[in-house]
Amino acid sequence: MGRITRISGNKIYTNEGNTSSGKTDTVEPNGGAVEEKSYTIGNPQIDGYLWIDYKEDNGSGEQNKKERLFVGMVTATELNVRTWAGTEYPRIKSYPVLARGNLVDVMNYTQTASDGSVWYYIRIAGKYYGFVHSQYILRQ
Repeated sequence: MGRITRISGNKIYTNEGNTSSGKTDTVEPNGGAVEEKSYTIGNPQIDGYLWIDYKEDNGSGEQNKKERLFVGMVTATELNVRTWAGTEYPRIKSYPVLARGNLVDVMNYTQTASDGSVWYYIRIAGKYYGFVHSQYILRQ
C-alpha cells in the first residue's frame, strides 16, 4: 500500500513502505525500504486508490475526497467501477461492478475523462472507492 503524494498529468506519485529499494536486483521479502514511486493512471497492478488528505475543509469550495456530496442510485443494469475516470481504465478489483438500484456515496470529487464525460468518485459500502460515469447515477 502506498500513500498518494500527488497526481500530475497521467502519473500518480506515491510514497510506499515495505518495498525494495530498487538499488539491487533482489526484492527483500519483508521490504526494507520506503520509496517514492510513480505509476501511470490505470496501471492494472493497482487494486484501487486511497487518498489521505490531512487538510481540513476550509469552506473554499475546493473538492474534498472525504466529503460525501450525496447518496446516488445506480440506474444502469450493470455499472463498472473504474480505477480512474474513463472507460480505458481497468475496473477496481475489490468491487468491480454495481447493479441497478445499488446505492453509493458520491464524494466531493469529480474528474473529466478524455472524451469530456464527467465521472464521480464514489464510495461503496463505506470502504471501496472508484470512479463511475455520472450519467448512470441518480441523486437520491
